[in-house]
Amino acid sequence: VMTFNIRYPEPADGDHIWERRRSLAARVITESGPDVIGLQEPVIEQLRYLDEALPDYQRFGVSRYGNEEEKFTAVLY
Repeated sequence: VMTFNIRYPEPADGDHIWERRRSLAARVITESGPDVIGLQEPVIEQLRYLDEALPDYQRFGVSRYGNEEEKFTAVLY
């Protein structure tokens, strides 16, 4: 079991913007090999990237307001 604060894609993150850390996030998950992962703060674009980067996992969860414009509480299994 893993919990992972993905952190939403904040443009002001400079060197730590999502585009520069997304492959590391996928690699950490892959190398750790958890059966279940609780994701904190991802938005839909991040979840879609992880869906592609981690094809062995399925996902469920909703955004805070039930739409695709807010941060999600997502679980990968």
